[in-house]
Amino acid sequence: MGIIGSVALVEGCDYRSVPVGGQLTRAKHFLRCLPGPVVLVGVSTKTEEVGRWVEIEIDGAVYRAFAVERVGLSCRKPVVPRRLSFLLGLMRYCREIRAEPVRGAIALSPEGAMGIELLGLP
Repeated sequence: MGIIGSVALVEGCDYRSVPVGGQLTRAKHFLRCLPGPVVLVGVSTKTEEVGRWVEIEIDGAVYRAFAVERVGLSCRKPVVPRRLSFLLGLMRYCREIRAEPVRGAIALSPEGAMGIELLGLP
């Protein structure tokens, strides 16, 4: 169980390497600026489990993270757009994500904001 009063950062990335570019960079910069405990809701590459809270290390700090889907490292466009599959993953694991006590949630993308609203996170 997470720390009561933590903040959830909801973003369609793995917070380390996927996707390359502005979305990941902005999420990493945002992590450095958030005060206090932070839990991460995002996606997984091959290493983390999907659908469970796990601990991951990012730039020397350890965070609790929840992956709603597994994404490949391919540069090819997926059949289902990633924004849509991320939102569907948030909806699929709604109960598990809401079980983590958080005092607020932040999204940096439209699909993350829609997911926060659908999940009923504060």
